[in-house]
Amino acid sequence: MTVLSVHAQDTIPPAPVGSTIYLLNDVWLMSAADRYGPMKCDHTTISASEQFIVVDAGDSTIALQGSNGRYVTATSPMRCTSTVIDHNARFKWVGLGTNTVALQNLKGEFVFMESNLLSLNCKSTAINSGSTFTWSAVSMSQQDEKSANANLNVFPNPASGNVNIKYALPTAAEVLIEFYNSRGALVKSFLGGLQEGTTRLNVGISDLEKGMYIVRLTSKGIKETKKLIVQ
Repeated sequence: MTVLSVHAQDTIPPAPVGSTIYLLNDVWLMSAADRYGPMKCDHTTISASEQFIVVDAGDSTIALQGSNGRYVTATSPMRCTSTVIDHNARFKWVGLGTNTVALQNLKGEFVFMESNLLSLNCKSTAINSGSTFTWSAVSMSQQDEKSANANLNVFPNPASGNVNIKYALPTAAEVLIEFYNSRGALVKSFLGGLQEGTTRLNVGISDLEKGMYIVRLTSKGIKETKKLIVQ
């Protein structure tokens, strides 16, 4: 097995925070196609299950958010099931060169692809061919532009103290609401109800600093964002 070395003097490319990317090991795409089951590198075509949003998780770490609105876990096996960014959903983005990366959990273990037939795990102690991934931003033509619309509305806007979030779902589904600051960092998140139809939530925002935020709604087949100014 080839072992790669990273030299201290090398310029390490930063993580593409805010971008939707796919990750490739050899010819195999990292995939969360098994919904809440173990993840694999076993697909060769890009669908929603192979797309991940790179989120700033603080302290020079990132999280990977799947199309189901949940975060990839830095565990063995790996799953796209976490509803919060905690220590089990944070990675160090170890840039190895242009569009080449290794992902390391907080224990110092690397994401490892042993075989396209086996689950992805986070237990490699070295950067090698199985823990080296190429990545690329997903173009708009590759993203699902035909997803349903939730008619997301955020008001009043500007707001202070509290804000109303209103949306409508065609069918009952889990909803993830997230607030991102102007630097792309996730600062607030919660799960909405499972009800069908129109929902109106009153959310406290007194814990948010003044400035511009992106409110993102993610549900089954739906991704929608709105800008919010907090005064």
